[in-house]
Amino acid sequence: MACQSLKSFGTGEDKRNQNACGGYRLGHSRLARYLHQPTTKFRSTTMSECRNFLDFFSMHNKERLDGLSEIYFSEMTHQERTMAFGYLLKMVKAGGSEESINGLFLADQKRACLIVAELLKSGSLRDEARVVAAWNLFRVEPDSSLLSVFIQLMSSADKRIRAKAAYYVPSNMATSDLIDGLKAMVRTETDTLASINAANKLLECYGITRESVEKEEFSRLYRGLRSDDSSDREQIFKQLDRLYKPRVVASEGPDL
Repeated sequence: MACQSLKSFGTGEDKRNQNACGGYRLGHSRLARYLHQPTTKFRSTTMSECRNFLDFFSMHNKERLDGLSEIYFSEMTHQERTMAFGYLLKMVKAGGSEESINGLFLADQKRACLIVAELLKSGSLRDEARVVAAWNLFRVEPDSSLLSVFIQLMSSADKRIRAKAAYYVPSNMATSDLIDGLKAMVRTETDTLASINAANKLLECYGITRESVEKEEFSRLYRGLRSDDSSDREQIFKQLDRLYKPRVVASEGPDL
């Protein structure tokens, strides 16, 4: 799941959450106190996992860039996992991020679906969180209406958001609007990472990956999409439509 080149975490969100959500530090201190209660029975591995979870948010290394994973939650008791969920939820309700949204789904997928779907509809999430929220919701229950979130953000003024939108957007339920949006990015995108993600995702929408076609064919199509010559790109678009056909569903449904 992790795409290192797309991750850009740091202490900024932590500081914003401390200011924007008064319960942030309280959530941390409550969980920390729980770890040190003498009446609480822990296996040593469980205590280690809880502390690892808290320590994660003060990291400034590759592990922080890689993001939270199931290993942070696997040894927690139900109560500890619930408290971790609440800790992450405070971040998400303050606007959220790639890190906190993914963590919320790892902590409790069922609860996260209900809460995040409502926050996404209400427009209270930051753009980065919207992308990852839509992706997580789609993984649980594929719904083409979620594609509108990615399509809208593929034209964001922020190059990081455009790159994330093209990277995360599902390709297995493509729509004509998604195909058009990715082609528009390939035509006009100025950021290298966003352009790479758009080219790769467009090929995926046509069922083309490094595993599904010969290496030479994939390279030819990819290089054509990444060409500085607009006529090369347009020629590849025509070849894709003629030779491969996109896996398109009928409708996107209402925008979210």
